[in-house]
Amino acid sequence: MSHSPQPQTRPPKRPSKLQRLLCCTTSSSPILSPLDAQPASTPSLSQALNGNGTSNGSSRHLTTSRPYFIPFECPWLPTKTPYDYHPEGFWDFPDRAGWILDGKCEYRKFPQATDLSDAWLVDAKDLDGKYRCRQKTVPEPSITKRPRDSLSLKCFRADSREATLTEEVAFLQAWLFFGVLAEMNTILGVRVDVESEVVLATQGGTGTKHLSTSILDRLPHQWLGALNALNEVDRVERSNRILQIVQHVMSLQTIISTRKSEAEDPQLLTYDECKVLLSVRVLFRAILLTLALCSPTTLDKIKPFVHPALSQSFPAYWDELKDFAIDEMLNKGWCRSECKVLEPFDGIYNFFAARLSSGRWTMDHNGCNDSICLADQVNEKTYESAHVERGCKCTLVKVKIDEVCAILDKGKIPRITISKDFKLSVNDSQPYVAISHVWSHGIGNPNENALPLCQVRRLSSLMSGLRDVGEASLALWIDTLCAPVQISRKVHRKKAVILMSQTYQDASAVLVLDRELQRLDTQKVSLLEQDMLTAFVGWTRRLWTLQEVAFAKRLYFQASRGPFKVENSKPHPNQQELLASQICFRDEIEGLIRSRAPSIDQLRKSVLEKSKSATVAATALQRLSVFIQHRATSKMEDEAVILASTLGLDVKEVLDSEDVDSRMAKFLCLIREVPSDIIFGTGERIGKSPYRWAPKSLLNSPIFNLQSSGPPASCDSRGLYAQYQGFLIEGIVTENQASDRYYAIEEKSNTKYEFQPREDTPNIKWPEKPALIFRPIIGGDAAVMKVLQKDMDEGHDVLEVTLVGYLRMVASGAGLDFSAKSPMKGLLTNQAQRWRIM
Repeated sequence: MSHSPQPQTRPPKRPSKLQRLLCCTTSSSPILSPLDAQPASTPSLSQALNGNGTSNGSSRHLTTSRPYFIPFECPWLPTKTPYDYHPEGFWDFPDRAGWILDGKCEYRKFPQATDLSDAWLVDAKDLDGKYRCRQKTVPEPSITKRPRDSLSLKCFRADSREATLTEEVAFLQAWLFFGVLAEMNTILGVRVDVESEVVLATQGGTGTKHLSTSILDRLPHQWLGALNALNEVDRVERSNRILQIVQHVMSLQTIISTRKSEAEDPQLLTYDECKVLLSVRVLFRAILLTLALCSPTTLDKIKPFVHPALSQSFPAYWDELKDFAIDEMLNKGWCRSECKVLEPFDGIYNFFAARLSSGRWTMDHNGCNDSICLADQVNEKTYESAHVERGCKCTLVKVKIDEVCAILDKGKIPRITISKDFKLSVNDSQPYVAISHVWSHGIGNPNENALPLCQVRRLSSLMSGLRDVGEASLALWIDTLCAPVQISRKVHRKKAVILMSQTYQDASAVLVLDRELQRLDTQKVSLLEQDMLTAFVGWTRRLWTLQEVAFAKRLYFQASRGPFKVENSKPHPNQQELLASQICFRDEIEGLIRSRAPSIDQLRKSVLEKSKSATVAATALQRLSVFIQHRATSKMEDEAVILASTLGLDVKEVLDSEDVDSRMAKFLCLIREVPSDIIFGTGERIGKSPYRWAPKSLLNSPIFNLQSSGPPASCDSRGLYAQYQGFLIEGIVTENQASDRYYAIEEKSNTKYEFQPREDTPNIKWPEKPALIFRPIIGGDAAVMKVLQKDMDEGHDVLEVTLVGYLRMVASGAGLDFSAKSPMKGLLTNQAQRWRIM
């Protein structure tokens, strides 16, 4: 392969804001306890390139800052023709290696994207002319005898010999990983010793070599240094050559993409082969990052490479990598509900999740399900406050509970000051930090308002770093000390709960303490890893934390070296920062964090503004249900309290209702407007009239159960008022136990309906005066009702009914043959019929 001349040297440019952002931790002022390591100084860009400030030394001696990507290992697949560094160069390697790349272009199709530049697509297709293998036609016998497989890009042997899927992936690795790596280093004059810097030690007795992608965190520094050392003309020329390579890889990556295969596809990629193809994807992202950091003038040329229509190159949605990675996540201690959260996302996120270097806290997820993680539930009877260090026997430090209650009696928020000798005092005026935590992590106390001395010391140290410049010393608020727990103080505990939303809203800052994040060293992991862990720690699974984060003015998460700030509303980065976030796979995860930790502006906007679109939830209840997905609380009676507090409803009215059902019923009456199709939801219901139709909990109710096509319903102390189309049945229904089917005929239109009992009510006891309420969409449900009476409301007929059970429509139409059946007969009501359901 021909080599480009060494780049001319000149002092590197001053690092841009984006370079400093990517190279530095996101921490603001560090807050450290005596147990925390001191933060290391952040290296300059030249220090980050390598030890002596140049870019041409071996990357083994490179001094880097925090990585850009989450590293992983993959095998170096054996191939008869490894990349050969031939003088004819990168483009004709397939021809030299004896491969043809789908010469008829039958499989090579670019996705349709109207906002992609036509010139970009034309340029990508013109790249085919750069290598001879694209000018050849695949012999017809090679195409017909090739087994079906899940890989979109089809590579064929030039000599018509049949190739295995593994051989095909090995060729792609040789060309698109080792070949691209070699071409990049040739263009920029950077030296990389593949054997010593990329290849890991041979594993086991198989002789298979494995690669580490960790070098892709170091190479952007070297490549960037080489580009910055060039004069402007040479830098533009080299950047264009690099873009051509990346554009070529992008065009191939798009068609490498796989989808979940049909049953007739006999060949599927192995996990190792998935990893090999993913390493190609990360390599090309590392190159894009280098170009994005180099000059803002290249950004417009780079944007198409992260366009949604093109960036879902292998591995993509619902691909084989996702299936393998989910299994690995579960084996490494992730919860099923967390896998469910990642279901709509690219399979790479499942893969990266299984590779978080900090690891997950070991927990028992056997009792969890796809919707909720129950591993953080606590039993107050056996609960013990944890010490900072295992084996510590320090004494408890107690707050004067009479002083706390006196402040609560005044309708004010108590806050705690910690003295130098770690005594606790109470006041109602000092600026304070509100602590948000998970009780199962050990800093709660169900028996008294006290904490171990070691925890008080730690809290004192953590607070000091969150003070703004010129701000007075900060007190703290934590429920363990400020919400009375004694049975005799039950009235005061209610007062503390009523003030909860105001407590977090008035705090100078909210500090999240989660045990997984507190052991995370943010200077040693990528922002991607930090974001992924933040999105999935136990704190995001708890229902109480929803309002705690929503009201935060400043939100911080404590890590091992100090806090890092999280923007829980969507930021407005410049084009370069946004592009870097997309290149480093962070953009979607940042969005996930915002959905797991929404700001009050985001939450209130979702609650108060109605959408004009029929596909978007219209009621406050529907919108709130999106934010509480995959959250849980140890006390189910707390759910209605938290939901009411979050929406700014009268929490006292909910608290005055003692049991779970009464509290949820009161919450529904306070929110008043609910989706009419709430009556069709699955799951446990309130067991007493007039709320037999209402869910006992929204946490266990899938969002689709709250989707409605009709106008919202209204709830009050007499039941649910709504409009539905119904079916009034004449006479008594004879149950057909043999077939487990029910049949009905509408007498006016002669439309026929076939039903079967829904899974949650298999044995329906039909009342004397039955009726059905149809759900026009989503599953074809029908609610079986007992008609109590007809009434008048504002001049309209209202049918008062009570819920009996559910059917699922199997078929409908005039042509159904019911000649051998005993169908029910009746009449349809109009679609605007008013009902009161009790």
